[in-house]
Amino acid sequence: MSSQRIVQISPDNFSKEVKQSPIPVLVDFWAEWCGPCRAIAPMLDEVAESHAGALKVAKVNVDANQNLAAEFGVRAIPTLLIFKGGEIKDQLLGAISRRDLENKLAPHLEPAKEPARKTTPAPVAAPAPAKPAAEAPLKPAAPTLEAIATELHELRESFERIQKDVQLLKEENTALKTDFARLKSDVPVKTAPAAKTARRKKSGAKSG
Repeated sequence: MSSQRIVQISPDNFSKEVKQSPIPVLVDFWAEWCGPCRAIAPMLDEVAESHAGALKVAKVNVDANQNLAAEFGVRAIPTLLIFKGGEIKDQLLGAISRRDLENKLAPHLEPAKEPARKTTPAPVAAPAPAKPAAEAPLKPAAPTLEAIATELHELRESFERIQKDVQLLKEENTALKTDFARLKSDVPVKTAPAAKTARRKKSGAKSG
């Protein structure tokens, strides 16, 4: 089931939900019959939930909204457009991975605001206060097992999506070969005129 945070777009609400949106909008141009579109749908649900309040995720069914698809030059699906301030900032094509999508979204999302830190004044009689811990240089944290597991899971999902796309291409190729063989078998074999003439002359010579 699609996330309740995902907005269904039509020409009637496109301006309000996308062009006038105060936050960036990720618009997914898709169709029910599109295998890759269905493959990335769960990922888009997760993105809508994880970036709630900072990013709006919207969907445009190209079969029901062909004018919108034509307006933005959508010729293949899935096509993902990133809008900010009513303008297209970036575009992604095909069944992309969660990591690639996050990398594309990052420059357009507002950084999370950190809460103001409360400072406690040092006692008057105390010696010179040590530097707050926040001023010490921070070492980059090593990746956790959870982060590594998440990354492996995303890679596995991307691989499975690629396998599905390859299988669809194989099935389409097999269907094309079958159609070609059927067409080829339906074409009547015609005898070349030169061959017919030669057979007639040979037959006449035998009769004489």
